[in-house]
Amino acid sequence: MAVKFKELAGSPVETFGPEGMGAERKFLVEWNVRRDFVEELLGDEFTFGGTSLMDYPGTEGIKCMRLRLESFANNPDHQGEFNDIATDINAYTSEIRCGGFDNPCLVTAQYAVLVPADRGDLPTPEEGTFLTYRMDFGGHYIEAPAVGCYWQASPFTPVPPAQALGQTVRVPVVEHHITVHRMINPPWQAISDLVGTVNLNAPFLGAAQEQILFDGCEAEKEFTWAGNFLEPQFGWKLSYVFREMRNKAFGADKTTIGWNHTYRFLPLASAGWDRLVTFSDLSLAYEQGNHLPLFQFAAE
Repeated sequence: MAVKFKELAGSPVETFGPEGMGAERKFLVEWNVRRDFVEELLGDEFTFGGTSLMDYPGTEGIKCMRLRLESFANNPDHQGEFNDIATDINAYTSEIRCGGFDNPCLVTAQYAVLVPADRGDLPTPEEGTFLTYRMDFGGHYIEAPAVGCYWQASPFTPVPPAQALGQTVRVPVVEHHITVHRMINPPWQAISDLVGTVNLNAPFLGAAQEQILFDGCEAEKEFTWAGNFLEPQFGWKLSYVFREMRNKAFGADKTTIGWNHTYRFLPLASAGWDRLVTFSDLSLAYEQGNHLPLFQFAAE
């Protein structure tokens, strides 16, 4: 049965900004059915793409995401000087407390646009979860040795030994921040195994093999649903950081390369980017890994 409510004057209030549309509504309900009203407002909106029994009027995609409940007792009939605790007390009537509610509860509902990331090259999340995304730019510095180089303006002037290290070059690095919301069974083992690895699969985030380094993860609990209010449900919010390097610096070889590449100056006839491997087992500086399990539930 639907909970009886009244929407207060001045409600709703709508806001528009870079993040989209938001809204706030204020209702009165009986205190003893307030949690039933919470369930009607939220429905299963905390599962992305869920439904609410009381969608925001006339607008799809605007979800009720936050509620504040408080006793509505702000306008007593008597607010005289307080001298005697036995006689000088505030009095209320049902009419002043609005709509005949005997013990009214003020419910403030906040609505927001819940939009997943729309980059077409993001991994496919598990059902019931969704991804948000932002991109930052960082970088690191490498030494560009002068071995095998000469002065452009004076090609026959030797490069002195004091300048054998050449110059420091800043290599831009793209930081991809992908957050998985409402992960019920996080892939803890995959996170532990894959941190510090470069992407085996390509393309990944639009990048070629070994251009994406999984740099780490932040994890925190995230409320998903109140249920019967005795056993509230929580998921996890996993914030992943991936660092993309596409060196296109110096040398005749202009091929886009990744984290396992180092510039090789000699021999001069074939200088360019190459991958360093060990003599013992031909291992690389960064191990390759399949990063897709980071976005999947852990196996039971």
